[in-house]
Amino acid sequence: MNISIIGAGNMANQLGLALLQSGHKIDKIYNRTYLSAKTLAEVLNGQAVSDIKGLSPKIDILIIAVSDEAISEIVAQLSKKKWEDVIVMHTSGSISSAVLEGFSLNAVFYPFQSMTAGQELEFRSVPLLLTSKNETVLTKLKQVAVTLSDLVYEISDDQRKVVHIAGVLANNFSNHLFVLANDLLEQHELSFDILKPLIRHTVEKLDTMDPLASQTGPGVRGDAKVIIDHLKQLDQVPELYEIYAIMTKSIMDRHFSTPLKVQKEK
Repeated sequence: MNISIIGAGNMANQLGLALLQSGHKIDKIYNRTYLSAKTLAEVLNGQAVSDIKGLSPKIDILIIAVSDEAISEIVAQLSKKKWEDVIVMHTSGSISSAVLEGFSLNAVFYPFQSMTAGQELEFRSVPLLLTSKNETVLTKLKQVAVTLSDLVYEISDDQRKVVHIAGVLANNFSNHLFVLANDLLEQHELSFDILKPLIRHTVEKLDTMDPLASQTGPGVRGDAKVIIDHLKQLDQVPELYEIYAIMTKSIMDRHFSTPLKVQKEK
């Protein structure tokens, strides 16, 4: 496929490189910062343009790989008639495909993975979530997607938003818990390296076990004594105390038909 890209950030870098390595041709790249477009174009063997009007419609797909806030702005700058024979798609997990409804051939092509420019990424294991109301468009996108990944899913706008929320819960929130755990360890002159084998083992178990079944810890055991002791130790750290209490209650609610009530001793 012959493809042009709007954007030069993490998504544009990683997706563009995956497309190039899979045999697709990158035609032109536009970014509001021309130097960034030029740098990416050199990597992808494409041509950077300094004006969005410099993008040619003689391509198969136009990818809008910009921040969620910038998508509507980019769409407003594109002539609908000029792109009527081109699949115009964005790569956002939370923005509806409706933002592109002015284009006759529109879609969402959402690689469900954290993207960092310059960081090696095994794209064949990245889930690609495709959304379009046009069956012809979906067929063409699937042809592209299978050249990039072994995990291709056709989903609706609503389903994609749910996946995005689930990703925030499972990935962004867990990483923030790593940050908080690291802070706690550092306060006691301990290294986060102590936790890494535990974290790896927990993630590896998910290949063979359901998350609910793999849950461990004092909450799933109903170990009130340990929970109370932990809360005492966190008494002077209100943020951690609240998070620990909320998470423990959630775990116990899922594992006990009659949830145990744990109150800190006075």
